[in-house]
Amino acid sequence: MRLGDPRRPSALAPPTTPFRADAFALALPPGWADATVYTIAGPVADGRSHGVTIVATPHDGRPLAAFADDQVQATTEALFGGAVLLRDAVTLADGSAGERVVVRWSPVPGDVLYQQQVYALVGDRAVAMAATFTARTRRLLGPEVHRIMLGLTAPSAAGATPRGHRSGYSPYRP
Repeated sequence: MRLGDPRRPSALAPPTTPFRADAFALALPPGWADATVYTIAGPVADGRSHGVTIVATPHDGRPLAAFADDQVQATTEALFGGAVLLRDAVTLADGSAGERVVVRWSPVPGDVLYQQQVYALVGDRAVAMAATFTARTRRLLGPEVHRIMLGLTAPSAAGATPRGHRSGYSPYRP
């Protein structure tokens, strides 16, 4: 029997790490890792497609604030004229801590966009979520996206009910 023979299991096969997605699972051999960028597609508004991107990387043991600091620095350097407008603590649906950041930037002169990001440590993963808006779509879709992002839960808390943001508070006032 040779290593990797698809016709039968092998005691010689290396251990694998499970990867699960909506409709499939794979067994990844050593040296392979999940580097998925998830995209949650949202509505088209103001002539732009909206959505939430989610990247989960292995957590290196640093505190949430250090992970968020690195992400914010990379974002403001990558986005033309990127400036942090808001940075605060949030609570996710499962009760764990997160950090929210809103960045204002301009990809081309006269076009101002806002990117909301939420960072969290979930199990052994460091998670970065982002959504980009115009000023108008931030008012229209921002609260819904905020609730989506705060709905992030660890796999063991998948049945948790999202609590949303503080009562009466909205970061999306015009």
